[in-house]
Amino acid sequence: MPAKLVHVLVSNPISASSSVCQRGQSWARCSSSAADPVDRHEQVAEARRLGTTLGLVSYGNVARATMRRAKGFGFHILAYDPYVSELAMTADGVEPMTSLVEMLERCDYVSIHAPMNPGTYHLIGEAELARMKPN
Repeated sequence: MPAKLVHVLVSNPISASSSVCQRGQSWARCSSSAADPVDRHEQVAEARRLGTTLGLVSYGNVARATMRRAKGFGFHILAYDPYVSELAMTADGVEPMTSLVEMLERCDYVSIHAPMNPGTYHLIGEAELARMKPN
């Protein structure tokens, strides 16, 4: 399945994180192969129980708000941010990653919260998204 990309412009972390989680849950429902809505609901519930993984690129205010909401849906959270200490991420119950490539290989979904600057421009492209799980 091709990656689904969305650019969200909002004014605060709560709105942004809510949008990310709503879209992620919507995509999980839509990507289900079941024709019957009841079967589709069961597949989404099973995916939650099996520990769907969300990767966060950058771990600032919006990513933290997204993490709190995603945990409520049963997501396992990974985060990559070379500027935030692993202890801070671990304290939030997030698995810190030291390699963006390794994180992408373990993710079902990825949410990018990095600021746009010369160091992050083209941080994620087609080659990086291709490293993600095929589901």
